[in-house]
Amino acid sequence: AFFDSYTKQYLSHDYVSPSGGYVLAPYGEVDIVVYNLEAGDTHIRNAYSWNLLEAYTDEISDQQRSRFTRFIMSRTESRPSYEDIRLTPDHLYVARKNNVVIPRHISNEVFVIKTTAHTVVESWTVELRNVNGLEYVGSMSMMLSGQVATHYVAKGEDSAESLALYFDITEVRRSEATLNSRFETFGREKASGDAALLSILFYDTMGHPYMYNFDVSDQMDNNPEQKIYIKADINIPKPETG
Repeated sequence: AFFDSYTKQYLSHDYVSPSGGYVLAPYGEVDIVVYNLEAGDTHIRNAYSWNLLEAYTDEISDQQRSRFTRFIMSRTESRPSYEDIRLTPDHLYVARKNNVVIPRHISNEVFVIKTTAHTVVESWTVELRNVNGLEYVGSMSMMLSGQVATHYVAKGEDSAESLALYFDITEVRRSEATLNSRFETFGREKASGDAALLSILFYDTMGHPYMYNFDVSDQMDNNPEQKIYIKADINIPKPETG
């Protein structure tokens, strides 16, 4: 996408396949934004506006939301509101180049602009130790609050809105009483003051829910490895039958 370098007015856009190709560009002094369209659960809106060109993800499904019905609308000092819950983003690769002077086209000569694309999404892993009673668990899900809602692609800035992300457990090691998962995020949102609270919801084999909350705010700050470790000390009791 091409924008006027001074007014930020939208000028034009073009597409190229993953295998490469040429694009038609306007002449003059322009700002350029390049991004991948097929980015899984990450979508783009307001593509013709420099200030509003935005990457976002969809809300979770009604079925996923129903699993957390008892907890979504509640808010205590230790648990933020879960009114806005969304899917985790997939990697969006963005390249930018500002104040590029493109000469007026007078022939078929190719004008080359070099820039490098980087992902605007972070990948994190989570490990929960000391989770006992996994043999009694029928299903598990996670939510993480205090995350960036959207990313402004052209400006290269995160939004100041906070939301919760929903994701599933990826690995269960019953013999070690350990759970592993991973999630993607636009980043930790700090302006709102919301804690990064990791909530794990278990349903046992009889359908009884158990929810545990862990504040991982400190672990999401200054953590280049982007790994969260929790000594959970969770005990899922054997469900009663009758």
